[in-house]
Amino acid sequence: LKAIVYELLTTVEELYEQNGYHGSTEKFFSLVEKCADKRPDELIEKVVIPQLSGIAEDRDLAVRKQATQLLVDLAEGCNTHHFTSLLDIIERSKLYSLPASHASRVYELLVSHLQLHYKNKYCSATASTIRLQVFDFFLKMHADSLHRIGVPNKDGVMRFSPYCYCDTG
Repeated sequence: LKAIVYELLTTVEELYEQNGYHGSTEKFFSLVEKCADKRPDELIEKVVIPQLSGIAEDRDLAVRKQATQLLVDLAEGCNTHHFTSLLDIIERSKLYSLPASHASRVYELLVSHLQLHYKNKYCSATASTIRLQVFDFFLKMHADSLHRIGVPNKDGVMRFSPYCYCDTG
């Protein structure tokens, strides 16, 4: 039955793309969003992650800024396993460079995402995995004696940002 429902959703999506769907778009996209973690998230997997995974090394600040904004926007609306992949790319972009507001926005995004999980009572295995990874990230964050925020790199070595500080109050 699930396969039939997902096939029907895919057919309606195709109708929508061809301007052949005349029903309520709000209700349709609400339904698609509820089923998103059980259906392909093909655009993020096949386009966004491969194309933007190396964006932190791009020399053009405007390109990095736009790409980071796109990644943050996608991560805000993403409740699939791709959420952590998007955050990995964002993390490589902004923690150790200016402006520090990007790192702050990612932190706020993670907190907001967790709040939504508990507000909406998400209890799937995917939701639990996402929460575990977010809490794991929070627990790895430290501040040094100069109140600089740091996270361990892939080798486990703490690296503190010269641009992100804790409030000393």
